[in-house]
Amino acid sequence: MKLILSSCGFNSPETVTQCQKFVGKPTTEISFGVINEAYIPYHFAHDWIIQDLLSIYNNFSDNIEFIPFTLPLSEILRRLKDKDVIFVTGGNTSHLKTTFDQKSFSLALPELLQDKVYVGSSAGAMILGHCPTYDTLLKTSGDDDDYSATEYLNLVDLEIIPHLHGRFSLPSADQQILIESTHKQIPIYGLSDHAALIINDNKINIVGKDFRIAQHGKILQQST
Repeated sequence: MKLILSSCGFNSPETVTQCQKFVGKPTTEISFGVINEAYIPYHFAHDWIIQDLLSIYNNFSDNIEFIPFTLPLSEILRRLKDKDVIFVTGGNTSHLKTTFDQKSFSLALPELLQDKVYVGSSAGAMILGHCPTYDTLLKTSGDDDDYSATEYLNLVDLEIIPHLHGRFSLPSADQQILIESTHKQIPIYGLSDHAALIINDNKINIVGKDFRIAQHGKILQQST
């Protein structure tokens, strides 16, 4: 699997470089299939989606296609197989997981990831890993959200808490990352809006700035 998991899409220049390396084409020739389903529960400005799309448009090409989940699964897969990169925007991770499950996309995605580059922004990044505890979701995102999903896709053995010190994060997020790590055996990655995980099969690298990695109640690595 070739994955780029971040809080805000291509908000750090290293992610642009890595995506180009993963795909193996000039940036102007890379095509994107965008899954934009996680925004649906939110009745307020969806400016983060515009920012994600602009980061694609400004750094790559205008070959950007939205992949509606009102389509049959076979057509969703046909359209994504025609693209170099699957880009999943942010929003509500529980809603995104429910949508994937209802369409059986959760079962189909691992095969797609054998030869497609996946870029996840916020919820789009979180869904590939493990689901945070309910307490952590409350203390990092607030109590006015949908946290009905108790399990994400678990395709990578880690957990992502996005927007560290960012617009969508609460002041308690820093400490909660450490607390969360006492409840899980896997590493917990707290990512600012300027950091990202780069995963190439079993190799994991972190790029950008302002992040925390915690495990077993200890900070393994951090950057400001």
